[in-house]
Order: sequence, then C-alpha cells, then structure tokens
Amino acid sequence: MNRVRVAGLPKTPWRNGGGTTTAIAAEPEGASFDDCLWRVDISDIGRAGPFSHLAGLDRTIVPLASGLMLTIDGARHELGLFDPFAFSGD
Repeated sequence: MNRVRVAGLPKTPWRNGGGTTTAIAAEPEGASFDDCLWRVDISDIGRAGPFSHLAGLDRTIVPLASGLMLTIDGARHELGLFDPFAFSGD
C-alpha cells in the first residue's frame, strides 16, 4: 500500500464547471473517467448543480463534510458524514 499526500496532487475542474476533483488512484494507473476500470477521487463541490454524465460507470459518493443533498430521478437523498451512497453515472 502506498501513502498518498493529497496536498501535492493537482486539482482538475469538473466537466460541468461546478467543482474540482483530485485523482488519488485509478486502474489502469493515470486513467481518466473515459478509460478507467475504477477511480478514487476527492472532489470539492463549488456550487449546486447536476453531476457530469459518466456513461457506463457506477458511482459512489462518500461525503467528507456535512450538508450534502442529492436529487436523483426526482428523489431527494440527504447524505450523512462518511455515509456511502451509490448511483449510476448514466
């Protein structure tokens, strides 16, 4: 297992412009959302808005701060701190 120092990793703007993401690990290594088998990222949500479409990927979000509310297919989901929530990227 490798120790990752997040502070030294680059932040990439989201496709929808609503935040940034920092890639922690991926398979294959260095893969983008377009060509990965899996990825682990830490994201900063800058403003409310739709998530980017990531066709064919299953997503799991784990809030690292409180106060996150998602609306998916009209259903509202209030997420608790460190409470994983899975949804489709489609």
